[in-house]
Amino acid sequence: MKKTTAEEKTALPKKNAPQKKSTVPQKSVVYKKSVPKRLSGAEKTWHIFSKLFKIALCMSVVMLIVAGTALGLKTAHDQYVYSTYPLKYQTEVEAASRKYGVDKFLIYGVIKTESDFDPNAVSPVGAVGLMQLMPETFQWIQDYYADENYQDFQFSDLTKAGINIDYGTHLLSILLDMYENEDTALCAYNAGVGNVDKWLEDKEYSEDGKTLIKAPIEETENYRHLVAQNKSIFKKLYGDIDTDEEYEEEDIEMVK
Repeated sequence: MKKTTAEEKTALPKKNAPQKKSTVPQKSVVYKKSVPKRLSGAEKTWHIFSKLFKIALCMSVVMLIVAGTALGLKTAHDQYVYSTYPLKYQTEVEAASRKYGVDKFLIYGVIKTESDFDPNAVSPVGAVGLMQLMPETFQWIQDYYADENYQDFQFSDLTKAGINIDYGTHLLSILLDMYENEDTALCAYNAGVGNVDKWLEDKEYSEDGKTLIKAPIEETENYRHLVAQNKSIFKKLYGDIDTDEEYEEEDIEMVK
């Protein structure tokens, strides 16, 4: 085996000796900037049109969402309003309105205010039914205004919608004839004829002795305004609907 001389040993690189870095210069990499392609006139026009179309499309989607939300809210609102002010007992109200010459929307306003369309409603003081008639009022109508067709009715019959609406509307017509003013008649419907006659004699509540400026009882004052408000709402909701169909009187079922 050939032996390595001392000179050759020194000529060999030492193990793990650091390597000298190359002194050869490295080429630097130059990145060329991409030059945008110049668009032709038609391409520019199409590019602008495309952007405008996307903007218009986004706006249309937003408008559809807003319109759909608004329509949903309006539908929910309308459903709430019409369910709160329903056109119930239409046949009975129409018949009583024609029979006694009383505005049907006034009748609806009184029913809404008095019982909120509950035929079995009974007040703490004993008023009964849709239009909340007191026993004394029922008897007063029976004694002085009812004809032979009504003589067989009892106070307990006022829980029947048709009878209650007929008697209540009859009472309204009597009061409207008596005072010739709707607000004053409504005060009498709520507080009684005796109270209203007394208030009409007081200059604080009536200037002419015929029409009440205001009622001294807060409940009665609030009552006439609430009935007027409800009447107005019913008229606004149903005023354009033709509900005045011609019913034969014998076809109207008073007892329901």
